[in-house]
Amino acid sequence: MSFKTQQVSKEIQGIEVSGLLVWSVHAQDPMKAYNSLGTDLLLDNPRNANDCMTTMCNSIVRSCIANSTIDDIITNRKEVKEKLQTELDTISKGWGIQIDTIEITDVSILSSSLFNNIQTRFKEEQKYKATIEKLEIQKQLKVEQSKSNIVVDQKRTDTH
Repeated sequence: MSFKTQQVSKEIQGIEVSGLLVWSVHAQDPMKAYNSLGTDLLLDNPRNANDCMTTMCNSIVRSCIANSTIDDIITNRKEVKEKLQTELDTISKGWGIQIDTIEITDVSILSSSLFNNIQTRFKEEQKYKATIEKLEIQKQLKVEQSKSNIVVDQKRTDTH
């Protein structure tokens, strides 16, 4: 099942996080799952159980977003995933189900102007790094050329 939720970050900016959750009924206690999540577990697509899991995922992710910065959410998806895993493992044990897989598939900044500003900053940082690297290479080439010129001059002097 997939989930998608929106929340404002610490900077009061909207973030949307999408993800995927795969869960199954725990083989050792299927009656607990049946009692916790209802009779639609008998169906091929247990809609009520999936809705319940979606609600839980959304709640946990909203809490993560609200207590983090935009940069934290974008660059540390693994932490969001681990928080989801930990909290859902605790909850699911009481429900007789197990969490098989959790993935964060997308993180989006909802404000297009903020996204563009962040992209511009990133592009400028990359351009700056590339310029510094280019200057370093040019400096190395000049040093090597100077060394080469010294060797050539020394050989000329030795031959004369």
